[in-house]
Amino acid sequence: MATLIPSYSSCVSRMTSGEKRFAQRLEAKLEDDYLCWYDVPIGQSMRHPDFIVLHPRRGLLILEVKDWKLDTIQSINKAWVTLLTYDGVKQRSNPLEQARQYAQAVANSLQKDCQLVFSSGKLRGQLLFPWSYGVILYRNWHPAGKTVRNALVTAGIPFSWKNNIQFNAQQDTVKLLTFHSSKGLEFPLVAIPDANMQAEEEKQDEEACLLYVAMTRATQELMVLERAG
Repeated sequence: MATLIPSYSSCVSRMTSGEKRFAQRLEAKLEDDYLCWYDVPIGQSMRHPDFIVLHPRRGLLILEVKDWKLDTIQSINKAWVTLLTYDGVKQRSNPLEQARQYAQAVANSLQKDCQLVFSSGKLRGQLLFPWSYGVILYRNWHPAGKTVRNALVTAGIPFSWKNNIQFNAQQDTVKLLTFHSSKGLEFPLVAIPDANMQAEEEKQDEEACLLYVAMTRATQELMVLERAG
């Protein structure tokens, strides 16, 4: 089991749901000789990457974790990401560029230690070990959607899934939509499965607002279903 520094239990209250799950997997899946840091300040600017993963032979990895669903990403380029949120369209820094800048800051700091760099040759002044960076996009698909989709497939009932490529709200099929992607649309009948799902504490207000949005998409009938037990 990898060691997370500071420990997972001491910083869990600051983590997003995606960061919590990723931290759990780091602790459970990596070997004992890995060290992992969460939200530690680095460089003169004291910036905070989400995760720093270190292995004595394999080197250093800087990771950013984002709890973004595919249908909320409106556009993306090297510098910026445009997201659809409950408060409207927001612009955020591209997390890969964030991770690159964090990794460079870490490398610059470590290169000041002469014991960590090549002392001669073409690589003089460069770190003795490799370093890189990346992004984890945590897609929190609720299992109720998959259950409904599988049931429709089994029953041979036509359906269409809302996405950013092609979707016809007037098509004579069952429509499967997330709460986010239902905004601005109306249907005679709306069914919401598993309405008693548990949200993270810091997101309960947002989830309640999204549930209200989904419920008000119905013009004639509304079915709100709760999981038994």
